[in-house]
Amino acid sequence: MLTRVTKWSLLVGLTVMVLGASASAQSGCANGAPCVALGSDYLQTQPGTFFNFGSPIGTVNFMGLPIGPGLTDTIVQRQADAFINVGSIPIQLVALSMESTAPVNVHGSFFDVFVTLDPANLGKDVGMMSIMGTLGGGTFTSFFDVFFDAHFAPVSTGQPFDVISSITLSNGGSAWSPTPPPNAVIVTGPFGDQNANTHTGLPSNFVDFWPCSVAPCTEDSSGAAHHVVKTAPAPEPSTLLLLGPAGLGLLWRMRARRAK
Repeated sequence: MLTRVTKWSLLVGLTVMVLGASASAQSGCANGAPCVALGSDYLQTQPGTFFNFGSPIGTVNFMGLPIGPGLTDTIVQRQADAFINVGSIPIQLVALSMESTAPVNVHGSFFDVFVTLDPANLGKDVGMMSIMGTLGGGTFTSFFDVFFDAHFAPVSTGQPFDVISSITLSNGGSAWSPTPPPNAVIVTGPFGDQNANTHTGLPSNFVDFWPCSVAPCTEDSSGAAHHVVKTAPAPEPSTLLLLGPAGLGLLWRMRARRAK
């Protein structure tokens, strides 16, 4: 897990793939072929997510720490229109926010662990995606590099520390749908809006892309890590009611502990 992927041959190959795939998509989509519009995927981390940090830390289980919109803790951008069943498109992980499900014992001291993207390498969290199926839905495969910062905040005693490294995650095939599931986070924008997941003014041969809405998706790193995600839901009204004095106090304590 802690091996950083920085080979120039991989980067050059990825650049060639991006340029070729983008040209193919633009040509095919312009000629009326079935295509998925570029946009962003707003996701929520699910149970079963873990990272193996190796000795002496070991395996740590994680849950999402929402950053919004809604209960989103992970955001992936699809940075080009996708020609369905042909080629690949570039993707980028632009947001990640997780916390350990329980304190972690490191040399007798207990730590809460908070994972975010490494701010020094935000431009490197990139990969590729291939989309298969029809305008009615289908499957997709993907891979991307994740340069992360795992902050270990002491629960009581001990000194805070960070583990900064990278990992490559891949998805061997998960379902997507052109329509959102009930109560999904909806970000609306015009056709071509990078931040939207629901676009207005779509041409007849384009659809939107809702991954991990039928069932959760698993992004894996040879068994050393799993990141399980599904379409992020909007908060229920009952959840919003928690954001009174007690709820705000809880959020403040979580943020304060992370800052230690």
